[in-house]
Amino acid sequence: MKLVNFIRSNSSLQHRLFRSFLDDSSAQYGDLLLHNDVRWLSKGRVLERFWSIRGEALQFLGSLKAKKATDFVDFITDVAKMTTVAFLVDITGYLNELNSQLQGRNKTVIDLRQKCKSFQAKLELFHKDIEAAHLLHFPTLKSILTPGCTVDCLSDFGAFINKLQQE
Repeated sequence: MKLVNFIRSNSSLQHRLFRSFLDDSSAQYGDLLLHNDVRWLSKGRVLERFWSIRGEALQFLGSLKAKKATDFVDFITDVAKMTTVAFLVDITGYLNELNSQLQGRNKTVIDLRQKCKSFQAKLELFHKDIEAAHLLHFPTLKSILTPGCTVDCLSDFGAFINKLQQE
């Protein structure tokens, strides 16, 4: 979130240059979303958008001379950190989907409870998927993992899913 807010909020000139850079490079999106703490769904969408244009963000940040930009370049090029971001993109997508299903009119308590129970079952499935390192339910994470990364890389993600199950 700090990286996104650095690009978007550091200066209006920098933000305009970034949008222009994305237009010139024919990126999938023309801008990054700004994270809003009031709406927690926005964090998942910001992560998703960042993930799709991370290559362009890396090029743009590499062209800046600021110390923070260099730190963010190091962050994007760090495979372990990007692996964590990829996991967060996948898991927040599932959490956002659940949150959207729980909202709206004409929903009974039974419907809401069924959605929550269904998600709890999905979390068990996700945990088994992570433990077995199949990653069928984590396409973003699977796309970045190298063949050398095995259970050691995924143990933290399994622990995170366990915490979600407990909560």
